[in-house]
Amino acid sequence: MPEQTSQSKSPHGLPLLTSDRLRLVPYGLEPATVDAFCRITTDPAVYWWRDEPYTAEAQAGYFASEAFFEDASNGMGYWAVFPKDKDALLGQVILQPLEDSGLIEIGWHFLETGRGHGYATEAAARLLAYGFDTRNIDPIYAVIRASNEASIQVALRLGMRPDGQGTYYDNPHLRFRLTRSLYKSQSQDVTT
Repeated sequence: MPEQTSQSKSPHGLPLLTSDRLRLVPYGLEPATVDAFCRITTDPAVYWWRDEPYTAEAQAGYFASEAFFEDASNGMGYWAVFPKDKDALLGQVILQPLEDSGLIEIGWHFLETGRGHGYATEAAARLLAYGFDTRNIDPIYAVIRASNEASIQVALRLGMRPDGQGTYYDNPHLRFRLTRSLYKSQSQDVTT
C-alpha cells in the first residue's frame, strides 16, 4: 500500500485504499465528490429496494451534512470505488455502525457497469482488511435483503457466514458475520 500522505487521506481523515485493480477513495478526496455519491445513490438499479428513490437534492444535502462524515473520526465511512488507473466510477463501499445495534457493518453498492467483474468482492475484501487490521474491528457484519442474491454471493465469497436475520433500515434483512480469526485463517489458506 502506498505511504500515507496528506494527499492519500480525505479532509475527514479517512485513508485512500488500494487493491490489485481498484482505488477506494474516501468521499471528500478527488474524484470521490458529491456528484459521484449522488450518481450511485440516486440510481434506481443500485438502490432498487427503496420504495421512493433518493433525489440528488436530498443526497447532496446529506453529503454536505455533518452526519455523512460523523464516523470518520473512528476510521469509518464511505469510499467511492474506481479502477486503479482511471476515474471511471464503479461503485462504493461502506464501513459504519449498523443503526443502533452496536454492530459494525460493511456494505457495497455498484453501478451496472461495475458489476460482473468481481469489483464488489475485491473492494469489500480490501475494506475488510482495513477494518480488521487497521481499525481493530471484530467482528464485521453485512445485512442484505433476502432477494439480493448477488450481494449474498459477495458476502459468501468474502467468507462471511450467515448469522440470522433482523429488521434493519425498516426492512427484513439476512445478517452475515465475519470474525478476524476466520478472516485470517481464510487469508492464510489462499496464500499457502
